[in-house]
Amino acid sequence: MVKKSSFNFFNGFIRHPIKVGTIFPSSSKLAEIIADEVNGKIIVEFGAGSGEITGALLSRLPADGELYSFEINKNYFNRLNNNFHDSRFFPINDYAQNYLDYVKESIDCFVSGVPLKSIPIKERDSFFNLIDAPFIQYSYINRKKFLSKYFDFVKSISVKDDFPSTKILVCKSPKINNLK
Repeated sequence: MVKKSSFNFFNGFIRHPIKVGTIFPSSSKLAEIIADEVNGKIIVEFGAGSGEITGALLSRLPADGELYSFEINKNYFNRLNNNFHDSRFFPINDYAQNYLDYVKESIDCFVSGVPLKSIPIKERDSFFNLIDAPFIQYSYINRKKFLSKYFDFVKSISVKDDFPSTKILVCKSPKINNLK
C-alpha cells in the first residue's frame, strides 16, 4: 500500500516539478543523517515538505533553540502546523529567499531540500551571498560543483539506501560578497 504522503508528493511533483522537486517524502534515515550534520541553536530549514527532516531537527535542537521552517506549498505547510506543537518551531509559508524578513537572530545552520533551480537565476547569487553559516542541501542530483561557487568547502554524502538515491551536500565557509 502506498502511503498518503507519498501519493501527495507524487501529485505535487507532477503539478509543480520545479517547486516540489521530489516524488517521495524524505526517509527517516536521510533525516537522521542530515540532523547529525547540524550544529547550533538557530536553524533555518527551506522546503520542509512533510516534516520528516523537521522532526529530526527538532529532536536534536537544544531547549533554547529555534527552528524556522519555510514551506511554500500550503498543504504541506498546514500539515507541518498540525503535526508539530513545539514552542521552538516556527513554520513559515513563504519562499526561502525571504528568510531575512522572519529570522532576526544570527543563524547557525541552514538545511535545504528546495530544488536549487526553483530559485530564479537572477536571485541565486544574491540569495547565496546572504548565506553566512553552514548550508546543507539534499537532492537527487549532485550539485557539488554548483555549490562550490558559493562555498569553499563542500562535502558530499550519498544515501544509497534511499529511493531514489539522495545526495547530502554539507557546505561550509561561505564565499560571502566574493562571488565571481
